[in-house]
Amino acid sequence: MTELYIDGQLAVLPEGSSITFTSENPYFTRSSNYSLDIELPMAANYTIFKHINRLDVTKRKTILPAMLIVDAKCLLYGSAVLLSVEDRLVKVQLVSGNAEFNLLTNDDIYIDELELGGPYMPPQPGIFQFFLPESEMKAAYGSVDEVDGVFLPVFYQEAKEENLVNRVTYEEGTPNFNPGSNMFVGSFQPYLLTVIKKLVEYFGYTFDTTFFDNSFLRNIYICSAVNSFRVETALPHWTVSEFFDELEKFLGIITVVDEYAKVVRFVELNNYFSNPDKEIINHAALLREYAVEIDEEKSDKDVTSGNVGYDLPSTSDDGYLRLDRYLLEAAKKVEYANYQDMKNAYDSMDKEERKRVIFVVGKRYYINYNENETDTLREVNLYADLIRDPESYDTDAELKIVPVKIVQYDRGTWKRLEHNFDVVRTDTSLVLNIPLISYYRKNYNPDWVISPQGEAFNIQEAISGDVELPDKQQKNDCMEIAFNTGKFNRQNVTSNGQTKSYSHAYPFTDYQQKTAAQLTDFLPYSLSLNDLCPDSIGHRLSILKIFHSNIPYTINFQANRLPDVNKVFLIGNKRYLCEKIEVEIDVNGLNKVLKGTFYRVE
Repeated sequence: MTELYIDGQLAVLPEGSSITFTSENPYFTRSSNYSLDIELPMAANYTIFKHINRLDVTKRKTILPAMLIVDAKCLLYGSAVLLSVEDRLVKVQLVSGNAEFNLLTNDDIYIDELELGGPYMPPQPGIFQFFLPESEMKAAYGSVDEVDGVFLPVFYQEAKEENLVNRVTYEEGTPNFNPGSNMFVGSFQPYLLTVIKKLVEYFGYTFDTTFFDNSFLRNIYICSAVNSFRVETALPHWTVSEFFDELEKFLGIITVVDEYAKVVRFVELNNYFSNPDKEIINHAALLREYAVEIDEEKSDKDVTSGNVGYDLPSTSDDGYLRLDRYLLEAAKKVEYANYQDMKNAYDSMDKEERKRVIFVVGKRYYINYNENETDTLREVNLYADLIRDPESYDTDAELKIVPVKIVQYDRGTWKRLEHNFDVVRTDTSLVLNIPLISYYRKNYNPDWVISPQGEAFNIQEAISGDVELPDKQQKNDCMEIAFNTGKFNRQNVTSNGQTKSYSHAYPFTDYQQKTAAQLTDFLPYSLSLNDLCPDSIGHRLSILKIFHSNIPYTINFQANRLPDVNKVFLIGNKRYLCEKIEVEIDVNGLNKVLKGTFYRVE
């Protein structure tokens, strides 16, 4: 027997009708359970749909809670989407789980146009203060467990003073600081985990953070130079679907939606089929025993099988952070067991010889770099592609969540003048790690300035083209990220002949990006696609497994229930992964003949 409840009421199904029901595996499709169009008689279902068929009733996208019960089992717990209305019938589609989440987060919704939270304000000194005590650093630069985001300094387009946002200043001779953001100028930079939680909550779901627990990935924050204190303004111009696609590629995960609890969680690709229980289809249940349809082999490569690279913006793709592969292959390369052996060899070479060598230590690359007539060893190729097929120069999977370029910049220390209270820079050097990003949105007013009447700008300048209107401004197409652990690093600062160590906030994309005066080490994290350490993106993606062949098998079989597509299948003593199962459902219940699309486990 089949029962369909819509908005808590039992729907009347037309006599002789059937429902085509599909259960898909998010591992392959990012979808789950849904039906094709279902036609319901209007008159018999008046209590559900009321006067929706009348011409004078406004038609709008309508989504109602729905539950499909087949053979005394709940097959779908989700929503009924109103597709069309005629005088005598109404068409609906049933969706649940990932399919329902995909529906709510359709392609017309952009993440940078939602209201995800704010305004967030940085800590501010008192009226007669300029510097804050070190204890206030957590409010500005704390960990993801302490704050939703940070106000770390950031350059846009070029590392020069006028392009610095969140202009932090540290006081001469003390551990005091000023974040450089105030109630009118500043850029809030949310943690990636914050964005995921707020986006999922926006659509009425809860995010299960288990994937990020005890993971280095929880320390990723989004670098932004947009003058705003809201979450969404730091985000690229992506649809919700694009955002989750990019997350899945970058993190090596599958998004799974619990249709009953309305919880979204991430599952590691390598762990997705870890359930020891199997779905068994024996020989007797197979129709035309292995007279299966074998479709054409799928050749699409992804993060598990192809070459993977970052889609770097021009600020990061500077020739040094990612060496041209033809150059890398053609150049003379010498490998060393460790950094010190390499340094000793480098020091023993004459100036001309060291110019012609790429020095290699493990998965790190170094060259001789000459600046102001001074030779130094410089690390290169940190953001190189992950190469699985050396014969191919194509990038099969391109990541738009990318590591930011980190520059080391002498911000110096500052002091307050007693006679006029101005703050001036001293001669003391203080080198900071500062991200350099590509995107900067001009003329973005602080949140409270924007009104229904529009933004305030010089009309004459706008007419002459000197002001770029918000709708015409270039949209951000990538997400530049870095690590911030909330663990402040100690650095020696020498002033007036005295050396003291102070705590400072240092973002990084690789744990070897220490400044010369830095006393403490970064945690061993890296966004490099080179497998530099266990807690690196390169390591995560390099160990991804391909569980199945690329040949889809269409297999028809008999069953008294709908199998769980998320489990491993045993069919004819062979293991398969299931992409989807299709079945017909009529008023009497489940058709016993099912059609599945499978891939053999290798």
